[in-house]
This record gives sequence, C-alpha cells and structure tokens, in this order.
Amino acid sequence: MLYLRKLSQFLLRKNVRHLAPAGVHGVIVLEREIMALINCHECKKEISGSASSCPGCGAPVSSSKPKKGDAIPYTEQEVAVMLSKKKNTSHLLHLILSLVTFGFWIIVWFIVALSNSLENGRIDSKITKGRRVK
Repeated sequence: MLYLRKLSQFLLRKNVRHLAPAGVHGVIVLEREIMALINCHECKKEISGSASSCPGCGAPVSSSKPKKGDAIPYTEQEVAVMLSKKKNTSHLLHLILSLVTFGFWIIVWFIVALSNSLENGRIDSKITKGRRVK
C-alpha cells in the first residue's frame, strides 16, 4: 500500500498524462520521456527498459532491437508446432508390404523414408536458424 502511495505521489509530481499497458508490463508516459517496464531475463524482476543492467542481479539488459534480416529464435510454442509436423516412417508396415509384393514395395519404402528424412532435416535446420526479422 505504501508503494502505491509513493508511486501516485511520484506520478503527480512528474505531470503524468497517460498510464497504459503496451505489450510490456506497462508504459508510463511523462512529458517527453517513456519508461517501459520489462522482466530481467535472469531474475525475472521488473526493471526499467532503459537500464543497462538489472539492479537486482546485475545481468546486462539487451538494449538493441533486432535489425532487419537478423535471426531471432522461435518461441517454445512455435518449436512445438514445427516438431509436431515431423514425419515418421512406419518401417514395419513397409516391410510387410515388401514381403507381400515380393520386394517391389522396397522402392516405395526407400522413397518415403528419404522424403521424410529430408523434410525432418528442413524442420530441424529451420528451428536451429531461427526466423528472420522483417
């Protein structure tokens, strides 16, 4: 409660015109200054976006935004979706079909296995490289 009282007094002294969320935890717009609150990637405490390091743990804050063409990692959810698209080859089914067709199915088995392997390799390299900033 004391924290909120001090915060409101601070805001009144600085002539705050607007207080609203903006993709981060919140943005306080002063006359000509914007203070963004972000989470420290090490200790997860809220810190100012303009800070060069976290006052709690001392971890450096990356102040540079990714430039056009830079690679940024995919989120865990995007990686999970990509991994769910990987294909598996049912070798037992292909072996049975090869026996039933007197070996002719081996060609199809080889093509399917190669195709799945190439597709899975593309997915793995896409996850490793990350996505490009547009």
